[in-house]
Amino acid sequence: MTMPPTATKFRKLKPTEIFYEVAQGQFEFMITCYWLVLESQKDVSEEQIRESLRILFRNIDVLHLIIRKENDDFWFYKMNEESIPLKVLRNQSPDDILHKEMHTSIDSSAGPLWRANYIINDKTNEKNDTFTRDILFTFNHAISDGFTAFHICNRFLKVLNDVIDGKLQESYCFGQLCEGQETDELMLQRMEYLHKNPEYHNELQNLLADMEKQKIRFSEFFPVPSGTPKMTKHIYREIDEETNKKMLKVFKSKKLSLHSGFSAVANWALMELFTENGLTDEQIDLTTFHMINLRRYWKKTSEIQLGPHVTPIRIVSPTDRNVGANLWQYAREFNVMLKNEIESKRGLDFTVVRLMPKPEGPNVNDFSMMINSPSVSYYSTTNMGDLSSMLQGRGDHVSIKWLARCTSAHTINTLMTHIFQTYEGKFLYGLGYSTHIVRDDAANLYVDKIINKLKIISNLQ
Repeated sequence: MTMPPTATKFRKLKPTEIFYEVAQGQFEFMITCYWLVLESQKDVSEEQIRESLRILFRNIDVLHLIIRKENDDFWFYKMNEESIPLKVLRNQSPDDILHKEMHTSIDSSAGPLWRANYIINDKTNEKNDTFTRDILFTFNHAISDGFTAFHICNRFLKVLNDVIDGKLQESYCFGQLCEGQETDELMLQRMEYLHKNPEYHNELQNLLADMEKQKIRFSEFFPVPSGTPKMTKHIYREIDEETNKKMLKVFKSKKLSLHSGFSAVANWALMELFTENGLTDEQIDLTTFHMINLRRYWKKTSEIQLGPHVTPIRIVSPTDRNVGANLWQYAREFNVMLKNEIESKRGLDFTVVRLMPKPEGPNVNDFSMMINSPSVSYYSTTNMGDLSSMLQGRGDHVSIKWLARCTSAHTINTLMTHIFQTYEGKFLYGLGYSTHIVRDDAANLYVDKIINKLKIISNLQ
């Protein structure tokens, strides 16, 4: 019988962290993966990767945490012994490994709350005689959001180049797990605001209840055969640097953020799909969710604060079947709604209302209700923007040539998730979709429409 690792009690998990832990531990979803394609002039050995991960383990506190449940409480513990969860694979498909990883729970009580797969292939790039290798990081969402994960990826690349160079620093300061004080303070402020404004509080409760009644009509036009396996799949595309630059210029000229411009195009493509497959309504409401970084509301700090600090914003967009004919007006209206939701902290208020203790009814982490509930939106978005401020992808020995990220979300019937960011000038895009609700052909058709429309927009004057 294996003895559990020794560890030191750290702190209790916050409600959102508990949500992520229960999701991945019991139901095998909300497991997040980051795929980096590494390029180097010389082959990077297993030991160089392992030594780099050792340094990260010692210097980033979220990487040496475990989670244990005591009675009804979940606790973070800090591991007292080093453990590097690295698996080295040869000539295997990164896509297949990624799919397996995001459907496989992490043993949180044994820890650590992450793992890595380093994939070696026997081929070199014949054009420039470089080596291309893949490394996949899998994280328990209870310790990580997009900001945290890219921070870890950035530090990994720096340390790996230091290891290869043989010039390690005596110590590294890589940020720490935020104990949640800033987010807690925000939550308390919004809770007090809700108590002082009962009409607004009731409005949010009613909207929350209405979410369950929202009719999501995707399967009406693209029915999925019964018995289709329930899992998350991903499709990846990219737009080259020159085209992306022109696209951003067009959005800017229309006084739009990339996020609003993209969302308008995604809605346009969705309506076009529906119309081509039998939609007769002149207008329908498209409900979507957009993840935002809660750090935008924090006081400025010199320390890098790690952990999951995100919240969704809900947007309901009345959308004409011919929305493409008036795209820019539609996009500007979306832009205003998004800006208002962010500035009013309404998304945070929804989270507060959801997490507030109720005198009766299911617990916030009772997944039986979520699993059996229908989809509440057409899609979610997770947009990391321009990664240049958080990911320095070029090193003296090893660089990040390409990257992708994904999170499994099928268990609670999430229809689709748009995942995008700009890296080294390129627009990197992924669509995650739940296979028991969205067919492969529909997902691919949707992605093709979005990318084609973005490319057309890039050529507008």
